[in-house]
Amino acid sequence: MVEEMAAVTGLKKTINDWFMQLQKEHKFCYSINIIILVISILLILIQRQKKLTAQRRNLELEKQISEMNNERELLKKEIELRNRKLSARALYLSGRNQLINNLIMSIENIPKLSKISTLDIHIKHLKDYLKSDNEWETFVFHFEEVNPGFLARLRKLHPALTSNDMRYIAYIYMNLTTKEISNLLSITIYASKKRKERIISKIKLPNDITLYSYLSNI
Repeated sequence: MVEEMAAVTGLKKTINDWFMQLQKEHKFCYSINIIILVISILLILIQRQKKLTAQRRNLELEKQISEMNNERELLKKEIELRNRKLSARALYLSGRNQLINNLIMSIENIPKLSKISTLDIHIKHLKDYLKSDNEWETFVFHFEEVNPGFLARLRKLHPALTSNDMRYIAYIYMNLTTKEISNLLSITIYASKKRKERIISKIKLPNDITLYSYLSNI
């Protein structure tokens, strides 16, 4: 009887120990699950925060790019407006020079007028005026204001270009026609075309690229 009681007591103790072990393991598993859950939530929050931070950075970057593009577009429009004004000035000079040339030719074609000494002096003055660089110096000043650094970059790329070449190129850059340029330089259209050919040869421009297109990308 005593042995049976001892066996029952031992069995109860074993069962209690086993049950307590199960409880400990259950608590441990529960704790592990809680830890895994917390870590998972933290990782999700961190990833979400990273995503939000990246989105904010992208939005800020897009905003900066948009602002830069807007500023660049405004600057481009401002330069185009100034170049149009500069072109208008150049065209005015072209028309005026053409008018002076026509006047000189008309006077020289009338023998009676061409023999008048005082008139002849005035004609010489007009011719000298057309050949002077005063207007060109003023033009360069305004051209550099509108297109800062263009002529300097051009000289650096093509040091063989002469002052006359640079002058011709500035007019090409403004997209003036050969006739308009010839009037500004007081030369014939043929001479203007030949000068353009010499410039193209000097800068070794490929056949598939126009001079204006090349200059626009300097």
